[in-house]
Amino acid sequence: MTTITLSIPGEPITKKRPRFARVKGGVRTYDSQSEAAETMKWQMKARIKGQPPLQGALHLSLIYVFARPKSRVKLKEVFHTLTPDLDNLIKFSSDVGNDTLWYDDRQIVSISAIKIYGSHAQTIITVGQVES
Repeated sequence: MTTITLSIPGEPITKKRPRFARVKGGVRTYDSQSEAAETMKWQMKARIKGQPPLQGALHLSLIYVFARPKSRVKLKEVFHTLTPDLDNLIKFSSDVGNDTLWYDDRQIVSISAIKIYGSHAQTIITVGQVES
């Protein structure tokens, strides 16, 4: 069973809704997150060092670590219960992993995810093949 674990530094990124623009009598959609997605994909590729995408059924584990705001330093909270929503964080991470960590996010058959506070912001991704 193959497992990949990597840490992406920086504030976790959420999947945003598609944006629309009126152009010459029509409507056009555009991806407002293409730069953020390409940056995260590049960071993933740099950390897996040429390893091919995983095949078969996969389990995805995501830990979203947020830096504790100064206004909450004295509080002993562990879990990040504020925005962004966990499902939007998962969607962005699973989309960006396509063709890098796995071939397509439809290979993911189970997910565990959590939002917590930590000393520095990062996204920790662990993906492994599921044994049948």
